[in-house]
Amino acid sequence: MTPAGHPFLTGRPIEPAALEWLPQFPLVTFTSDYLQRTTLERLFDAYGRDIRIVAEIDQLPLLKALVAAEVGIGFMSTVSLGDNDHEVTMTPIVGTGAPSFNVYAFQDLTRPYYRDDACINAIRELLREPLPRVE
Repeated sequence: MTPAGHPFLTGRPIEPAALEWLPQFPLVTFTSDYLQRTTLERLFDAYGRDIRIVAEIDQLPLLKALVAAEVGIGFMSTVSLGDNDHEVTMTPIVGTGAPSFNVYAFQDLTRPYYRDDACINAIRELLREPLPRVE
């Protein structure tokens, strides 16, 4: 994720090997207890690049705001973002060695289900819709 109009990462898919030639951008990341952070470290390590982290965040809105303010670029799975993110541009990493994430859902049978539970209904809607995939 980059600020809208970023000169190098324009939204067109790149391969992981592009990390070898991309300039050393400062990164705004999730804190180390998030899966995206571990994946980013492994990705950079696989291509022999050092990570230059300027901010660690545990809140998605703040991460997006820092990226939009050009503090650094961000890394996350697209399931984290909505369709109305005009301040940032997503550049998919695709091809051999690209990170991938599995999303699992389960039904907690010990919790009563209420039809008006907004959180449960939002998750159910997300699971019914196929996620966009970049090939």
